[in-house]
Amino acid sequence: KVKEAKDAKLDTSASFIKELEGYRKQLVKPYLVIEEVNEQAIRDAYERMKTNVRARHILFRLAENASPKDTLAVYEKAQEVRNQILSGKLTFVQAALQYSEDPSVRDMDMGEGRPVRPGNKGDLGYFGVFDMVYPFEEATFNLDLNEISAPTRTRFGYHLIQLTDKIPAIGQVKAAHIFIQKSNPNSPIDSAKVRIDELYNQLQNGVPFEKVALESDDKGSSAQGGELPLFTANRMVPQFIEAISKLKIGEVSVPVQTSFGWHIIKFIEQKPIDSFDKVKEDIEEKLKRDIRSKKGEQAKIAQIKVEENYREYPEALLELVEVVDSNFYAKDFEITSLRKYSKPVLTLRDETTTQFDFLKYLFENRAS
Repeated sequence: KVKEAKDAKLDTSASFIKELEGYRKQLVKPYLVIEEVNEQAIRDAYERMKTNVRARHILFRLAENASPKDTLAVYEKAQEVRNQILSGKLTFVQAALQYSEDPSVRDMDMGEGRPVRPGNKGDLGYFGVFDMVYPFEEATFNLDLNEISAPTRTRFGYHLIQLTDKIPAIGQVKAAHIFIQKSNPNSPIDSAKVRIDELYNQLQNGVPFEKVALESDDKGSSAQGGELPLFTANRMVPQFIEAISKLKIGEVSVPVQTSFGWHIIKFIEQKPIDSFDKVKEDIEEKLKRDIRSKKGEQAKIAQIKVEENYREYPEALLELVEVVDSNFYAKDFEITSLRKYSKPVLTLRDETTTQFDFLKYLFENRAS
């Protein structure tokens, strides 16, 4: 098809050039990947599927395209707060309440006489692989229990992360609960605790769970014996998941307090993690939307750089920072005036890209 187009002198048309470039990208893509690396990424993700982690974080917001100066300032602030925690001046929770820019950390007034939504104090609850952006997941899964990470960059900014628990993955769980909404905080008596203890005593005295569940404040589930839809670790408050992780199927928990009130939980059914062969395709699809899918490509590029004797000269590149100013983007700017910048910025095999080559590339690709 390409030969026929060239013979017919059609190879200079915009539509042909665009189509040919599409073919080129399709053909190049498999070459620019080390498949063994991608296969390892799939297996690594599967291993992480076997574990649920619980973590706290402190967020220091930073735009993805922030300047180096702003990036350094936020990084140094995060590092300073980390040092305060490590030195014992602040606990992680105190630091989260004081410094975190995640709005879910603090109590939130819901207005119109509705109850205040309690803040999570930085506690993100339990989660597993693919539940968080990859840099956050990677940092958390590599922490020891109660360890605090170095400042970790994601597209949201820098995070300090503390791993607070690690449990075998619960998979998908079916459970039932009896729920009593928390008492008015101004009340001298915790009436919710009194009520949940009364209901728990009924269970201890042989009253069926389904009958006691009719008295639950969760009217959406009470008529179904308290039964909840299937859920995973990241879909429930952490105290609920923590209680479930300590139960066997069929067992009923003691009263459990969460930010919503009190629960008695019955563990009904569990769908564990499937075998690698059954979930491999699903993992591959998720990896396509995840930056770790680039690992095979990055490994191949690194290999090519070594094989082709690739070298960069960052000092020469830094010399151009002051050159690319507002004048550079003016319509009447004369790029040939910068020919004196002739130092190499990179070499690949026997080819050298000079400072002027790079400036010319920037000039020709300026935004219109």
